[in-house]
Amino acid sequence: MDPVKKPHLDLIAEIESRSDFVSSARGAKEPLTRVLRGLGSSLDDQPLAGSSPSSHQDWSALIERVRGVAIHAREVEKQAQEQDQRVQELLERVREDIQAASERVRVAEARTTSISVQAEERVREAERRAEIAEERARVAEEWLRRLHETVTAEFSDTLSGRA
Repeated sequence: MDPVKKPHLDLIAEIESRSDFVSSARGAKEPLTRVLRGLGSSLDDQPLAGSSPSSHQDWSALIERVRGVAIHAREVEKQAQEQDQRVQELLERVREDIQAASERVRVAEARTTSISVQAEERVREAERRAEIAEERARVAEEWLRRLHETVTAEFSDTLSGRA
């Protein structure tokens, strides 16, 4: 390889490594190196600094390539801006969805807490009623036992006398 072209290729490689990162981050469809390579292929054919292109046509072709690269760079930038706008809109929708979901969770938690409190109150009330019913049953059993003892004691002489 021509030692004069090596710095130019190293520059393209460096730009490509940076360009790939920027392009992937911004969603551009083509890395900058493709744009520069389009321009670079004509530069590689041209003598380096200090010498001038041989004809007016060479200058015109170079200018046209620069214009083409500039147009392409503007298109890539426009696409990157559009992609960035779409990403921002998507992020905004995601934020709104997250806020709505958070609100639904908050409402659901409040309802769950309210239902839980009501259920605990009902359980306590049911336990209180059960305790009252158990006390009434114990009292009723005690009265039945006394009644049985009284009937047995009062009527035992009558029942035993008949027999």
